[in-house]
Amino acid sequence: MLLNVNGFTDEAVFSGGTVYNVLRPLLSLFMKRRKALGRRMIVLLAAPPGAGKSTLGLFMEAYARREGYPYRLKCVSIDGFHYTNAQLKKMTVKRPEGMVPASSVKGSAETFDTAALKEKLSRLRTEETVLFPYYDRKLHDPVPDAVPVNEEIVLVEGNWLLYPHFGFETLTSLADLTVFLDADPEALTEGLIRRKVRGGMSREKAEAWVAYTDGPNIGRVREDRQAADVLLVRAAIGTLLAKKLPEC
Repeated sequence: MLLNVNGFTDEAVFSGGTVYNVLRPLLSLFMKRRKALGRRMIVLLAAPPGAGKSTLGLFMEAYARREGYPYRLKCVSIDGFHYTNAQLKKMTVKRPEGMVPASSVKGSAETFDTAALKEKLSRLRTEETVLFPYYDRKLHDPVPDAVPVNEEIVLVEGNWLLYPHFGFETLTSLADLTVFLDADPEALTEGLIRRKVRGGMSREKAEAWVAYTDGPNIGRVREDRQAADVLLVRAAIGTLLAKKLPEC
């Protein structure tokens, strides 16, 4: 299945076992919960950088549409809620070595506008269509109100959605289900380096960037998080295991 993920068009492939033992049961859980709620359902999908949460969310959206599930599913990213580059230039973030420019750690929890994200999630409960921002990877900046969301199930994906700090801890109260996707940190690090290289960065600069930004974020996301209703683990690329999956 061809998907546009993080600015690249790739074929998303999940093993047959993953589709039938993990993804289909998870979609069935979504559908039955949505029916029981009688209103729009909000699902939060969190994962460390490079775990494949965007691919997973977009694959589930496309698969649900292709297979004719009774409720439409839309996957949206929190990347559109990054502070703009202009805002980040005026901000600083605390790091072990001291205060650093927020632009140097873009993507960390402190560089997101969680108040704006919470406002949009709240409006999903009461409004038929809500316009979400989109992160343009050519501009490297968010584009406001670019994505109309009116589906019955909204799957919101992002690294920090279960992080208990900087306003993210208030978001779970608006969620009907939470999902965490985990993966081996060493595999994540190498995958992130390859992603940066693919985007045009030298291997040396990619390693330095990941060591300073995404690397620490992997630990923060994995080790400091609220409990999730569903726990998935990436055993290999295209293979997921369900460590915790409630009965439908």
